[in-house]
Amino acid sequence: MWAYALVAYLTISSSVPWIVGLLASIVHALSPLLYRVNNNRNLNTNILLASGLCHQSAFAFYCGGFSSNVIIWFGLLPILAGLLRGQRGVIVWTAVCSTVTALFLVLKLEGYIFPNLISPIGLLFSQALITFGWIYAGAVIVWVFLFLAENHDRIIESKKAGIQNLLWIIIHDISNPLSVVIGRSEMLLESNLPQNDLASVQKVSSNATNIGKIIENVRDLYSMELGKTRIVLTDVNLVELLHTLKESFSDKLAKKRIKLNLIYPVAPIVLRTSADLLLNQILGNLLSNAIKFSEVESEIAVQLSKTKESIVISVKDTGIGIPEDLLLKLFEIAEKTNRKGTAGESGSGFGLPIVKAYVEKLNGNIRVESIEGNEKDSQHGTTFILEFPKF
Repeated sequence: MWAYALVAYLTISSSVPWIVGLLASIVHALSPLLYRVNNNRNLNTNILLASGLCHQSAFAFYCGGFSSNVIIWFGLLPILAGLLRGQRGVIVWTAVCSTVTALFLVLKLEGYIFPNLISPIGLLFSQALITFGWIYAGAVIVWVFLFLAENHDRIIESKKAGIQNLLWIIIHDISNPLSVVIGRSEMLLESNLPQNDLASVQKVSSNATNIGKIIENVRDLYSMELGKTRIVLTDVNLVELLHTLKESFSDKLAKKRIKLNLIYPVAPIVLRTSADLLLNQILGNLLSNAIKFSEVESEIAVQLSKTKESIVISVKDTGIGIPEDLLLKLFEIAEKTNRKGTAGESGSGFGLPIVKAYVEKLNGNIRVESIEGNEKDSQHGTTFILEFPKF
C-alpha cells in the first residue's frame, strides 16, 4: 500500500492517487489500534478492504482505467475477505469488486477516455509490484491454508484418538458385567423355572447375547483400524473349509429347518489365505445373514468355483432380499442397515462392514446381488459373491 502511494507520488502527474494511497495506508497502519478500540473484526475487515479498494480504484482510474494493470488487485480482496470473514466475506467482496470492475468495463465500452498520467518508469514499477505482490500474496495464502489444514488434521486426530480410547474403555467395562449377565441367564435357563419366568429370562439372555456380539464386532473393527489384527496366511483347502462351515452352523440351520447345499468341483481348490478369518469373520457372517433372512424350510447354497485368475465363493439364499435403497449402504459402517430377520432376529449392522474389511485385508473383493420379495414371488433372495486372486 505504501509502495503504491510512493509510486503514485513520484510517477503520476495528479495528486489524487497518492493522496488516496496515503490515507489508505494510514488507515491500514492504524487498524490494530482501531481493533483494540471497537473489538469488531467484521467492521475492521470491511474498513481495511474498502480503503484498499478506494486506493486501487483511484490509481487505476488515472492510469488507463480498465486497461490499467493495477485493476488486477481487485481479485485479491475477496480472497482476503474469505480468510478474515469466511464465506460471507467472500460473497460480499466478490459482489463489491465485481461491481467496481464492471463499472470500469462499462465506461470503457461506452467510449469514456480514462486519463493515463503515469510515466513509463511508473508503469514498470507498478507492474513489478503487481508481479511480486501476487507471488508473495499467493505464497502466504497457501501457507496459511496449509497451516490451518494441518492444524485441523492434528486436532481431528487427537479427538479421534481420545474417542477411540474412550470407546475401548467403555467396551472393556461393559464386557465384564455383561459376561456375568449372560452366564447367570444361561444358568437360569437350565433350572426349573415357571414358564412365565423362563420366557423373561430367555429374552434377557437373547438381548445380552446380541449386545455381546455388537461389542465383539466393534472390538474387531477397532483392532483392524489400529492394525492390531495379525493375519497369518496358509494354504487352505476350501472344500474342507465349507464342510467345517456347515457343521458349525448345523444347529442354526436345524432351528429354521433350512437346507444348506455345498456346491464345489471334484478337484480340491486350495487358496493361500487365513482360514480363521475366511471361516469365522467372512463366510460365518454371510451364512448367518442368509439364515437370518431366509424363511423356514428354505434353501441356501454356498458355491465354490474358480476362473483363470481368481477363486470365487458365493453365498446364495432365497430369502426376503435387500431393499434397493440399502444395497449401496450395506458395507458402510456409518449407515443404518440393520433389519429384523424372518423370525424376528435382530442384528447390529456391523457384520457386513466387518466382512468387507476382512475381504480386502485378504486382497479380495465382495459384491452383492439381491431381489427383494416374499415367499409368493417366483424369484427373490440375495447372493454375496467373494473373489480372491489365485496367487
